[in-house]
Formats: sequence, structure tokens, C-alpha cells
Amino acid sequence: MKEELGHKRYKGKWIRLHDAGDFFSDSYLSAWLRIMDASPDVRFYCYTKEISRFKRIVEPSAPENFLWCYSLGGREDHLIDRGA
Repeated sequence: MKEELGHKRYKGKWIRLHDAGDFFSDSYLSAWLRIMDASPDVRFYCYTKEISRFKRIVEPSAPENFLWCYSLGGREDHLIDRGA
């Protein structure tokens, strides 16, 4: 994945992670964070219902090239700050 994202066609582009599904484990999410760190010229975004996982793993030190949006409709809706 790192080699593919290093191609010039991705430089400055936005890549959406998961058009279906979600980050199913801590290790899977951490792998994507390592890919993001290794691909500083590519920007990533996603929608997720894994609020507690993201608050624990991503929010403390999110990569600068990563944006995410918490989606309503899951078990953790109560963890979403709707005022932000």
C-alpha cells in the first residue's frame, strides 16, 4: 500500500478509506495510521461509527493528513460531541 500511494498520481489527492464497513480492530486502524504517516503527500478521510476506538487511538496524535467524521446510527452515538 505504501508503495502504491507513493506514486505521483496520488500526490495532493484525497483518498477515502472504506466506502462500506469500518475499522474492525485496533491493529487494523493502527496499520492505516502507519500508512498515513508514511504517505505525507496524500490526504485521507473516512466516516466511522467506531467513536471510542478513534478517541483512544487517533485523537491523541492524529496524522496531519487525516480527517474523519463520526457517523450517527451506531452503538456509540452518545460519545459524539454534536456541538463541535
